[in-house]
Parts: sequence; C-alpha cells; structure tokens
Amino acid sequence: MLRTGHIQPRARRFEVRMNLRYRPNETGGWQEGTTENISRSGLLFRSGSLLKRGTPIQMILTVPAEKAGQRPQHIVCLGTIVRTPPRGSAEASNLFATRFLNYEFVKTDP
Repeated sequence: MLRTGHIQPRARRFEVRMNLRYRPNETGGWQEGTTENISRSGLLFRSGSLLKRGTPIQMILTVPAEKAGQRPQHIVCLGTIVRTPPRGSAEASNLFATRFLNYEFVKTDP
C-alpha cells in the first residue's frame, strides 16, 4: 500500500525472451508476441499490433524446456496494458508494458 510521501520501489526486472500469445479484452483471436523482460508485477512485450493503455489482456507465456526443466511450462495471465510507446517513436514501436492482475501455472501432459 502506498502512503503519501513514500515511493514504492519498482519490481526487479529480468531480461527474458520467450514467446507469448495474447488477446485483448479476452475476446477475439490469439495474437503472437515476444517478451522483452519480466518481473513479479508484470512484463514488457513486443507485438505487431497496436494496443491502448488500460486495455485488459489475457496472455499465455511458454517457458522453454531448457529454462523450465524437462518440458515447457505454460503460464496463463490476466493483466492490463499500463504503458504504450509514445506516438512517432519508431524504436519503441509496438512495445507494451503489462501489469499482472492474476496468473497461474498450467500443467501439461508429458
């Protein structure tokens, strides 16, 4: 909880590149993206689509077997887009920050 005059430290980010599938507003078809970094509170990802700040988003992250153990691990997340690239910013084009609202690990059959 934030109190007036106190700044909550930013969560530590880890540079992790992995594939993700997402769909805005939990409707429509799934789209592809790639994570840039991740923390306990959210992630930064790159996408070919344009998303607006405040958009609810459902994501499925796939942690590769070499990082997860014997087989790939899937994480289902609900979140909100909290930061989008500035208009006219070519270098940050289609880079979006998402805050996690909820997530769970999904077991897959061997």
